[in-house]
Amino acid sequence: MSMSKLARGWADLPRDLLESVLARLPVPDLVRFPAVCTAWQSVHAAAAARLRQATPSSPWLMLPFNPTARAGGVAKLSVARFLSLAEGRVYVIRQPAPAARDRLCVGSSADGWLVTADARSELSLLNPITGAQLRLPPAATLPFVDARRGADGRVESYGLRSCFADGGGCGEEALVPTETLGPDRLRYEVYEK
Repeated sequence: MSMSKLARGWADLPRDLLESVLARLPVPDLVRFPAVCTAWQSVHAAAAARLRQATPSSPWLMLPFNPTARAGGVAKLSVARFLSLAEGRVYVIRQPAPAARDRLCVGSSADGWLVTADARSELSLLNPITGAQLRLPPAATLPFVDARRGADGRVESYGLRSCFADGGGCGEEALVPTETLGPDRLRYEVYEK
């Protein structure tokens, strides 16, 4: 038997075998799996959503950034650290720009997405494993937030309206005077985990 018949290559492994392997991989290896070859990338894309629903994984905790750790320059600032509870191991994962370290994490999903608020209190969804990012509607679309813009169109402050009326609706009911917040402060006053 020739050597070429024995060593067909990683790309030629049967699809069901690849799916079986994929279902047993920890998160770091799931991320690396599609990088092997286009055949593996295809299996990963087809099976990823199904696997997320079928296999519960142990949570990862995003560790706080060290604001004084600037020795590594930009490269050091564009990574996030995650603790795998199942493995007791810390993973360092490169993050897309704008860096996650400049944002406040205000929520998360079971699928691993983080809801982050930037320095202007604008929200984004961030998948720290894949690097995917999605902008959410502006903070000023919230019914109780008014954006006050400067001549250049940038938000200079937010007006936060509060209402303490019976029955849940405000209408012409008693309103507390509007509170003015800097663009960076709204994220601490409105968004809660």
